[in-house]
Amino acid sequence: MVSRRTALRLAGAALLPAVAGCSDRTGGTREPTDSPSASPTGSGTNDPLTEPSSTPPDDLPEWKPAWTRSVEEQHVLGLDTHDGAVYASLSSEGGPSAVAALDPTDGTELWHTSTPGELEGRAYAEPNDGDDRWGVTVTDDRVFAVTGHADEYEWTALRALDRATGEVGWSMRHERSLAVRGVHDGTVYVTSREFFEPEHSHDTPEEPLPTELFAVDVADGTLRWSYPFAGVADVAVSPEGVVVAAGTELTCLDHDGSKRFDVDTGTEGRALAATADRVFFLGDDDTMGRPVHWYAFDGTREWGERRPVREALLDRDRGVLYAAGDETLALDTDGSVAWRAPVHGGHPLLLGPDRGTLYTRGGGARTEAFGLPDGEHRWSFDPRERYAWPTAASADVAVVEGYAEGRSLYAVDADAGEATRRRSFGERASLFTVEVAGGYALVGTGDASVVALPLERAA
Repeated sequence: MVSRRTALRLAGAALLPAVAGCSDRTGGTREPTDSPSASPTGSGTNDPLTEPSSTPPDDLPEWKPAWTRSVEEQHVLGLDTHDGAVYASLSSEGGPSAVAALDPTDGTELWHTSTPGELEGRAYAEPNDGDDRWGVTVTDDRVFAVTGHADEYEWTALRALDRATGEVGWSMRHERSLAVRGVHDGTVYVTSREFFEPEHSHDTPEEPLPTELFAVDVADGTLRWSYPFAGVADVAVSPEGVVVAAGTELTCLDHDGSKRFDVDTGTEGRALAATADRVFFLGDDDTMGRPVHWYAFDGTREWGERRPVREALLDRDRGVLYAAGDETLALDTDGSVAWRAPVHGGHPLLLGPDRGTLYTRGGGARTEAFGLPDGEHRWSFDPRERYAWPTAASADVAVVEGYAEGRSLYAVDADAGEATRRRSFGERASLFTVEVAGGYALVGTGDASVVALPLERAA
């Protein structure tokens, strides 16, 4: 597990996109590759794949901000949207941290709530885009934030803020590592994991770390029930129950805390997601392709086989699982291949608005775009950076982040795959998050600011 401070140091280096995989949800650090993917020769429709965009980056017009908002803290680590507002996760070395609600149209601060400790990377229940590392979980009534001093193995605390005012409704503090895993029907599900303090920097625990799953009342913070586990790798919250991956076991609990099923998958896994109908599991063992399993909520394995993939993203509304690795593909609800493209894909996988486009990182520096639902390969974009990856998207513009000597953001026409504008943030800049809201690509930076880049199509 990469610590927050290590991740902040990496933010100025080419490994930053890899840090997004270092949460308990995915496990392990994703290393970017310098080499581009092999030249693809066909798509799911057998049409030739589009050659990468060749617009020289230095010739692109400057992508000028519409507004910039400075904050009191050092870093804008996360931006999360809900019902027309943006919730900024702010942090400074050693603390305090803060959550601020912003109007995305002009950056007006609606409220600002300071909290002790440093921001912890375990407060967003569901990653919502390709660059999630830190953030908050937002519901209609609450904003859940986790702060503390986990790097010193001291404590973490969960706070439930009133979404309208920012006032702290209740808090929960433990000498353990807390993580928000999901919210359902008035209950927030939280894991509490024992700290492991290594004697040497590369030490790992010999035994799985004791972890408890808490079911906490959203309104007042009352503990409804708890359930002990060891070595929890991932948790998925569904209307049908709460599913926990621990070791090779999948355990499903009803929302009252009673056990629904417990099955042995035969492999450890850290990619877990669930709809109202089934559980999706991606195993770690990649000796002959990674195991992909579907489970019903009675514990029956409905489907499973190995696929040459490393990343997976579930569209919960459609029940379609998108996966990427040696190829990029979509698996339907029965496990059948909805479409397949011989195009290398990797972290991140990103769904565009209205689920009309799937974006992924192909090789070290290409962004690949696939039309949905048929999987037609629309375009490849190569900004000629050492590393590049898709980070956010509107209906008209895909935002691609690049890194060579410094950080840059490209506005790429979502239909044509051509870059239209470029914003350079300098050699030492840190870009922590990009979120689409209010007609802008909102950029959270390491120099205490939110930068709003307009998303309208270039003339």
